[in-house]
Amino acid sequence: MTTPVQMDFNDTVSSMSFVMPAEYNENNLPKPNNPEVKIEKTKEEYIAAIRFGGFASDEDISEYSQNLKNP
Repeated sequence: MTTPVQMDFNDTVSSMSFVMPAEYNENNLPKPNNPEVKIEKTKEEYIAAIRFGGFASDEDISEYSQNLKNP
């Protein structure tokens, strides 16, 4: 698995995105075995991140989100 991993949640669906190292592009990444897995290039952006281990519970996500918003 690569890092960082971006998770997006809403009331009906969730998604996970993997950020690939710069030496990879759409042409040299392995092709997904699952048709629901898509390789997409996104716009460059700055993102704040925090590192923590283990499975992220809803409580953890809320706590760490607040830590990023209010350091």
